[in-house]
Order: sequence, then C-alpha cells, then structure tokens
Amino acid sequence: MDSTKQEIQSAVQAWLQGLDNGNLDEMVKYTDDSVIICNEHTKTTVGVQALKDKYGPLIAAMNFESTCTVQELLVFGDFAFWVGRFTANAKSKVTGESLKKAEGRLVMALRKVGGTWKVFLDVDNNDETDKKAEAAA
Repeated sequence: MDSTKQEIQSAVQAWLQGLDNGNLDEMVKYTDDSVIICNEHTKTTVGVQALKDKYGPLIAAMNFESTCTVQELLVFGDFAFWVGRFTANAKSKVTGESLKKAEGRLVMALRKVGGTWKVFLDVDNNDETDKKAEAAA
C-alpha cells in the first residue's frame, strides 16, 4: 500500500477508533465541516453538528467495539473513496447488556484538507437485503 493510501487508511481507523474509545472529539478531528451522513433507517444529515447530534448520545449511552476491513480504496488526487466491511457491537454503559450488533458495508469519501484526510461522506448499509445480495454474488 502506498503512503497516500496508508494516510487514508489511518484517518478512517482513527475516526472509527474515536467511536470505539467514546471520543467524539477524535471523530470530529477527522471529519470535514460539511460531512454528509447517510445511514440506514435515518434521515440524511449534513455538517459536523449533525455528526455530534447522531454519535454524541450513542457514545454517552454505549461502549462500542468495532472492526473494519478495506475492500477498495480509490484515490483521485485530494479525493478518495474507501469501501469496506464493518462489524460493530454496542453495550450499555449502565447494564453491560449487548444492545446492538451491526454488520455491513461502509463507504466513506475523504478529501485532503490542510494536509489531513477527513471524512466528508459516511454511508453504511447493514440491512438484510445487502447481506443477501453479497452472499449471492
């Protein structure tokens, strides 16, 4: 993997590590101000405040443990698409009960801003239709 792709992979991992560590500020550090968030069964939102509104309450209530593997990484100058598979487990901070398990496809678009790769598109799909289509392929 060349150095540009390593920088992008590191940015994606740092963003996801922020979620796992309950560190919203770390996620924001690797998020473009005009981020677009398109997650299943939720309204598409735009901007860092939307990211904080979505992930802040989740981080406050749950501990996350996730893994993510890259399947495609396409770079076009200061613009990149990262496509991979993710699994995420969320447990209640109060009871320790497993609240949610998600597995699916993650697509992120990143652009280089001031020397740092930042997420400006966060799309996930972990519904059964996606899983069935992948199994059939």
